[in-house]
Amino acid sequence: MENEKLVIGSPGEYVIRTGEAEDVKHEKSISINGVIDAPAQFLKGKTIDSLKSHLRIYQQDGKLELYIQDTDPDTNHIITGSLKKNSNLSDFQINSLTHRWAVPDFLRFVKQNRFFFANKEQHSRLITNMQAWNAKIETVLVQANDQKGNSNFQIEQKVRAVDGFIDRFELNIPIYQGDVNVKFTVEIGLEPKNTAVLIYLFSDELFELEITQRAVLMKAALSEMDSQTFSKVVIN
Repeated sequence: MENEKLVIGSPGEYVIRTGEAEDVKHEKSISINGVIDAPAQFLKGKTIDSLKSHLRIYQQDGKLELYIQDTDPDTNHIITGSLKKNSNLSDFQINSLTHRWAVPDFLRFVKQNRFFFANKEQHSRLITNMQAWNAKIETVLVQANDQKGNSNFQIEQKVRAVDGFIDRFELNIPIYQGDVNVKFTVEIGLEPKNTAVLIYLFSDELFELEITQRAVLMKAALSEMDSQTFSKVVIN
């Protein structure tokens, strides 16, 4: 018959469309990337087929991937939730193996980021003392370079001994996007060069907090889906 179309649906289902019948249109697949509880947020108010859905759990990566209609080749929804580092915290370059600050650049950055310091008086004192300390460094470097045999370690000790050097401060800032503020101590390291001293920041507390907070936030995101009966598979 003219204009007949044979459409195969589910197994055992055959539909013959005649005339100007429209082509079968499948649902549009959805792909969403969001914060760690994005899968739980997506499920609110929705009913899904648990036998055709599953959750992949990446503990070490801080990521959840929810697959809905996972066996459907035409309509497969993927909702991804990830823990993302707070960009404001990343700007501090704490525990970076490569980033170093020239003292004037560090002072400029600290002034602009007063909001994230746990103690505003400590923030002001850090700036004042470091400005005075920086003004004295040049003399120390000249003397150290004039004396034969001074190692970088010896120069660093001389620089640290200059009056006014503050070697630590406290931040109060979220570690991951959307998380609450966390207070921790940051230490100031020194890397002496022939004509200048560079600064780097490190924090053992932050290193530990990144691990513990990741575990806490992952657990909270998963608990929001406790009532769901789809498969939950730990990948790493």
